[in-house]
Amino acid sequence: MWDSSHKSLIPDPGNTGPSGLIARGAHGCIAMYDITDKDSLYSAAKQIEEFRNSARPEAQAMLIGNKFDMASTKRQIHISEASALVKHYDMTGIMETSVKNNQGIEEAIELLIDAIYSNVLLQDSVDLGSKTPGIRKYDGCCS
Repeated sequence: MWDSSHKSLIPDPGNTGPSGLIARGAHGCIAMYDITDKDSLYSAAKQIEEFRNSARPEAQAMLIGNKFDMASTKRQIHISEASALVKHYDMTGIMETSVKNNQGIEEAIELLIDAIYSNVLLQDSVDLGSKTPGIRKYDGCCS
């Protein structure tokens, strides 16, 4: 996990960064920027690009603008500007959230999980030959 300044939040023994082993095989990623800090969107764009260059092609990415609680007084990044980034990198979507007020976080994560399930996990599933329709086993990284 990386913050918007590319500082590792989870130890990375190979120091490979977001473009290395951490992103390989990932099913999804959330890039978060601060709507009150213009530079944070550029950092998020770099993270997304690195993720797209190393993750599996069907991996899903979501852009989240944080500090929505400060939008009316300190906004520097309009959602339309960030939406252009979402379109450019063919991302799942964009949401503005407030971690401080616990606003929009659950919805953003649910949207990403739904996209991962629909676009990645269902493609990787194998039919177990069950007599119950729709029962599938994910044949991915973990048992």
